[in-house]
Formats: sequence, C-alpha cells, structure tokens
Amino acid sequence: PYNSSLSTLALLHTWQRMPEQVEKASLDAAVAALIRSQSSEGGWGSRHHPQGDLSITRWHIQALDMAARLGWDSAAAAAARGKACLTDRPA
Repeated sequence: PYNSSLSTLALLHTWQRMPEQVEKASLDAAVAALIRSQSSEGGWGSRHHPQGDLSITRWHIQALDMAARLGWDSAAAAAARGKACLTDRPA
C-alpha cells in the first residue's frame, strides 16, 4: 500500500510539472486503484491491518488530495472519507 500511494503521488507531481512525461491512462488507473482499495470505514490498510493503518491512510489521502486538485474529481470524495476516518479514530 505504501508503494501504491507514493508512486501515484510521484506520478501526480510529474504530471503537474511535465504532463507530456506521464501517460494519463496510467494515472487514471493509479488513482482508481487507490480509491478501490479504501476500506468501508474510510481508511486504507494492508494485509495485516485491513481496516486501516494511520500512516498508509495519510499517504493515500495526500495522493488523492493532489489528484483532486489536478482534476480527478472522483478522488475528492475518497480523500474526504479518509479524513473523516482519521478524525473519528479513538484517541
């Protein structure tokens, strides 16, 4: 999961600066994969923590926030659900 969010974030940064260097279809697929992997609770986890892991969730939110700013409208709702999941976590 870390690799997915970090590689998507790197591609988004590249897209922002040099869009001709990144195939849009690849970014579409990467953003869609992040959204699909979101748990029903709103976070993201791993094989060992499927309900949600704090650091994985934060990386995914960061990638999806950037995707939303760059025009991937579907990313905004998933990022908002992730943020709500973080604020609803017990202390």
